[in-house]
Amino acid sequence: MRKLIQNPSTNLWLSLIQVIMLTIDIRVRNPPSRLSKIYEMLFFFIKRESEDKKYNEQWNSSVALNILAIIAILIFIFSTSNSSGSEFIETLKLPAYIISIMLSTIWIGINIERTLIFKELWRFKTAKIILSLSFTGLIVYCTAEASAIINDVFNIDPSFFPFTRSFLVAYLFFKKISILVYLLAIG
Repeated sequence: MRKLIQNPSTNLWLSLIQVIMLTIDIRVRNPPSRLSKIYEMLFFFIKRESEDKKYNEQWNSSVALNILAIIAILIFIFSTSNSSGSEFIETLKLPAYIISIMLSTIWIGINIERTLIFKELWRFKTAKIILSLSFTGLIVYCTAEASAIINDVFNIDPSFFPFTRSFLVAYLFFKKISILVYLLAIG
């Protein structure tokens, strides 16, 4: 009888009996409560692994953003430092200043994008268009206002002071948008 059970191809009924006996044997050795605990532990392990992976990705992106901010600050310090004796270094200051502003803008934009309110709004194309036009209009307005302030103070064309005008545009822009930034920080 043992040889027949070991060779399931001899008879279909004997192979069915063998499967039933193996199932009963597994159930006797491992009761359902023990199996369910094993499955539950495996499920929680897989769930925890996926949560850990998500947390590690967020942590790595935060570290990368902070490194980006530090690089932007260092480039900004280089670009606004006192004049040096080398003409080559002086020619690098304006591009370094522009690069530092670009990196700072990327850092600010990514941090704003990570907020919940912005994530929900950014799903819609209409919101993107309206927001882009609003920011563009605000920057143009701040540029005109900065030019008027420089013209009132120095009584000459503001294009003679490009750095002052840029800083004043940024100051006016962030001053006008600070309420929105505070609301986004709360959300």
